[in-house]
Amino acid sequence: MIRYLLLSVLLMCLAAPSAMAQTGLNIESAFTADYTRDPKCRVSTLSGERLKKFNLRLYRSLSLTGMPQAASSIEPKVRRDGSKATDKEVSYSGGRLTYGFYTLPPSGGLNRYIIYLNTGSGTANKIVLLYMEGKASADDVRRMIK
Repeated sequence: MIRYLLLSVLLMCLAAPSAMAQTGLNIESAFTADYTRDPKCRVSTLSGERLKKFNLRLYRSLSLTGMPQAASSIEPKVRRDGSKATDKEVSYSGGRLTYGFYTLPPSGGLNRYIIYLNTGSGTANKIVLLYMEGKASADDVRRMIK
């Protein structure tokens, strides 16, 4: 019984860093919002060995196609988190954020990045939100997403 208890505690400790990765960020709720159940939405989370060669510990992506209404929910969250960025590149069109690359202050010794893209309109609209953390530099992340 004690073995199972210790194993459970160990597993919870190992899972905690990825569960807490975005704690305190506004975009955290975007990855679990109601529209993520829509078939036009894709949500991915990668961690562990797959990311080691990229010097990343966590990669999360949200991709919405033909759902321009979601921008009114996601964009303000990105802007709020982006206001705390130590470095950023942004583009606007018609007062709307169309591109944002934000370098957030490190947390727990890990670099953190948010990338946001909103293109097209109507059914051609594509919204992409990425969150990455690890030892990778901003230049490394830029090379990865190109």
